Amino acid sequence: MAKDTMKAMLYRSPGDYGLTDVPLPKIVEPDDVILRPTLNLICTSDVHICQGHMSTTVTPPKIQGHEFCGVIEEIGPAVKGFKVGDRVVVNAASKCGECANCKKGKPARFCLTPGNGVFGGGGPNGAQAEYIRLPKGAVYMNPIPDDQTEEDVILIPDMLCTGHYGVTEVGLGLGDTLVVIGCGPVGMSTCLVARLFNPKTIIAVDVVDYLLEAAVENGVADYTINSAKENVVERVREITGGAMATTVIETVGLNVTFNMAIQVAGFHGRFCSVALFSEPISVPVMNLAVVKNLKMFVGIQESAGRDLLFEYSRLGKIIDPKFMLTHRAPLNDIEQAYEIFSKKQDGCIKFAITPWEDR
Repeated sequence: MAKDTMKAMLYRSPGDYGLTDVPLPKIVEPDDVILRPTLNLICTSDVHICQGHMSTTVTPPKIQGHEFCGVIEEIGPAVKGFKVGDRVVVNAASKCGECANCKKGKPARFCLTPGNGVFGGGGPNGAQAEYIRLPKGAVYMNPIPDDQTEEDVILIPDMLCTGHYGVTEVGLGLGDTLVVIGCGPVGMSTCLVARLFNPKTIIAVDVVDYLLEAAVENGVADYTINSAKENVVERVREITGGAMATTVIETVGLNVTFNMAIQVAGFHGRFCSVALFSEPISVPVMNLAVVKNLKMFVGIQESAGRDLLFEYSRLGKIIDPKFMLTHRAPLNDIEQAYEIFSKKQDGCIKFAITPWEDR
């Protein structure tokens, strides 16, 4: 790290973002870690931030990227349990590990120490860069086992943990019929994790055929419905013999999909939305609370079920999620990667970003 600047995907203002020269991060506190990212993923929330949909919670300028693995480049003198050269996968958000909420095991966004939160969002700068500084990094870094690759584990802390949060909130179990609305990376991960809970049927809903095809081909869904071509309510009624869904998870964050979730739920159904909403949502309370007696959960997670998922991944007890890593390019090409990912071009599910290449 002899140079003074590095390349980074920087959110400058709503709608203004791109590859930019920024100062290299340095050790500031004794428990800091400097990480060299070896694999990044582009997340839908990265796109939302850059397009200005989260301008009330994210203050620019901010380097993007919260799904990442890397190699430890430098550590402060107070860092314990890690050393330079270790490979790690990092949680999506930072936290202090010392405040009252952290000691209770609450999600990072409830950390009482200012400056913590989702990397590239309300927390520190993200990892879509040549290097990243991790304040109190040992609190939320996870060693990558020698017999696993970055690709084996990179989807766990955010995508798979979000799915785990959703299925546990609705109490998914043996005999349930689950409808997952939205079959992008979060929806696909939700279907994948749901298999661990042995539901009777998993139904995936989306408007993009290649996503629905991938869900069936990789064994994470039993049925698919293209809501642009079929009547979702009638199709769920047909599949369930009229009973409708016992559990529904919504992953899109739009009025139309939120209300669709309520429509396909059966009486006394359980419904959870794990989406970041990109528009105000109108909740049909009469259908929700009075007519169907639904139980509703709305929220986002931070590493829910992380340790279990890491263990199951290492033991091969979950469907291999690497099929979602459809695209790959170096940091040099990240602007084009954002375009392909955000517009669902070329069959893209997840776009992986590798380190900067000198050309």
